[in-house]
Amino acid sequence: MRILRGRTLLSAITVCLGAALVTTSTATAAPVTETSGYRVIDLENWGGASGYSWAIAINDRGHIAGSSNGRGVLWRDGHAIDLGMLPGGTACYPLDINDRDEVVGYARILLSGGEEPVFTLRAFVWRNGRIHDLGGLPGGDYSVATGINDAGDIVGRSSRVLGEWAPYYVHAVRWHAGRIGELESADVLSHAEDITNDGWVVGSRGTPADPVTYTQAVAWKNGQSTVLYPGDAIAANERHQAMGSHLNGGFVLWTRGEVVRLQKPGDDVSAMAEDINNLGQAVGWADSGAVLWRQAVPSLLPDLALPGRSGASGINDRGQIVGWSSLSDIEQHAVLWTR
Repeated sequence: MRILRGRTLLSAITVCLGAALVTTSTATAAPVTETSGYRVIDLENWGGASGYSWAIAINDRGHIAGSSNGRGVLWRDGHAIDLGMLPGGTACYPLDINDRDEVVGYARILLSGGEEPVFTLRAFVWRNGRIHDLGGLPGGDYSVATGINDAGDIVGRSSRVLGEWAPYYVHAVRWHAGRIGELESADVLSHAEDITNDGWVVGSRGTPADPVTYTQAVAWKNGQSTVLYPGDAIAANERHQAMGSHLNGGFVLWTRGEVVRLQKPGDDVSAMAEDINNLGQAVGWADSGAVLWRQAVPSLLPDLALPGRSGASGINDRGQIVGWSSLSDIEQHAVLWTR
């Protein structure tokens, strides 16, 4: 299952320096409130530093991947592990974790310095205590890994060079056994967001009539693609349910051809769903704060301090939820919601 898989996070995060692999004890603050059976736990920032951290994904063992002040972090058994940095990297941002504690995401890489530095993004996997560059398609300098299953198969997107002039350059990809392959034809824009343990991949693509706009939520399996609904698929579960945004507005849950719209809390205008577990429970955020959807009906999760200044990014099958909550206008902490 997946989390904030690169869309919101890529535009929302600030860039800070990464570091080598370090393990440090993380003090866990007492829960400060409880709502609808959930309490919120402060994971704090890496090393106790102030600033910003996000918890992005949680596996069924309760281990959490996220970022803190530009460092990729794995919160595990009361400790925070710094995931390290790719060569040339200036920041590291995980996007998913599997039950083997393998973490995928992207690093921000400095291509050239000076007054106007040039950066790109590079997909990585962290396994067995080390971070590895996943590479990309031939000729491409950009890649992002968004999802990983328990078999270690990884999905995401990558650029590639198609010719002297190539307007449709970002493609949905899958990394399997160390090799990268495209999921969609090269003449349309596409990206993959999540992968189940049996290899069902969801994402989005354009069409021949509109190749540079994501207009179709799709699923890929065994070399075949299926259109789910008009919009964007961002998360999937083992029951082959998909969730994402609909072109007609709002977020929806797709189940065997049936599309159900996720309700917004109260009078909220905006809402975004980020992840779904195998029970069909979804999490995300709205104007009122972090949200849990059960059967498409929303309930708000408790905040650490500032009302409505929180968001949920991942949920596991035990119902544990991770995300972030603000302590002030200049400090935000990764959090765990548990019952």
